[in-house]
Amino acid sequence: MAKKETILSDEALGRMLNEDEKILWKGKPQPYKVLDKDCTTAFIARCAICLACAIVFAVAGLVWSQGISAAGETVLVIALILIFGYIALLPYFDRSTITARRTCVITDKRVLVCEGSKAVNGMNRAGLKVKIVESETPNCIHAAFGKAVDAPPRKYRLCCLAPRRDGVSDTVCAMAFYNVKDSQELRSLLLR
Repeated sequence: MAKKETILSDEALGRMLNEDEKILWKGKPQPYKVLDKDCTTAFIARCAICLACAIVFAVAGLVWSQGISAAGETVLVIALILIFGYIALLPYFDRSTITARRTCVITDKRVLVCEGSKAVNGMNRAGLKVKIVESETPNCIHAAFGKAVDAPPRKYRLCCLAPRRDGVSDTVCAMAFYNVKDSQELRSLLLR
């Protein structure tokens, strides 16, 4: 059974917003190709690094575990392969999280990325740096905010999945709407 992709209702969003905020736009990230032009090279490098690390750790583990049984060595090698395989394939798992569990919202005061119905990451719209980039998916765009404006497009997924905080005051400093439906209304709200 396929996951049902739902957008948060205005009522559910209202409980997460400040009292004086009004929702002007909301949307969901649309399905996208993991291996698009911006991310293919980084994905191949990630897989190569994970393969090299798996080999190095497996050899080191086998040398270290000389005294354990053959079954123990096999379990160690399989565990390392699974761990590094999972790390290499994280972008595929992230796609599911982004498209199914993120809602992008613009209010009269902030831009927000909501994580399911639990957490809200937002940035004030006043003076906010915004960059819009065309997506490979037809009729979709990426919108980067704050410090994400200076990041390469391959980092926008991560900025939607886990908006960066400044580390001092826990304020969001880089965030993105990833692969949302393009519209004149959205562009006018973002670029005003």
